[in-house]
Amino acid sequence: MSMIDEDLSSKEKIIKLKGMTYRKYVKLFASFYNLSDKEIEVMSSFMELKDQLINQKLSINAFSTFGKKEVASKLGIKNFNTLNNYIKRLKDKEVINPVDDGYEFDSLFCISSSQNINVKMLW
Repeated sequence: MSMIDEDLSSKEKIIKLKGMTYRKYVKLFASFYNLSDKEIEVMSSFMELKDQLINQKLSINAFSTFGKKEVASKLGIKNFNTLNNYIKRLKDKEVINPVDDGYEFDSLFCISSSQNINVKMLW
């Protein structure tokens, strides 16, 4: 006996997410990656910084020393090197991936604040 009923018709729903902040966006998908509240906060801050760097046409990796100092300051973390612990956890959870000059976000998190987000749900 098969556990999958091939005759079931699937339903589809597209949800348009407007006015989505980076924090809300990361929180939406956090359970897929088992992210803690602090990891969500750190991740969304790096995403926001990356967007700012792109808007200012600066080719600096958000996870550079400069980026870590900016994020640490925003989050009220005294020593920016403390973020290395969170960056390692995000890398281990495959939310970010190493590149030559730092890290890049997993494709799910490559969004812009000016983008409208559509989530397609199938069941």
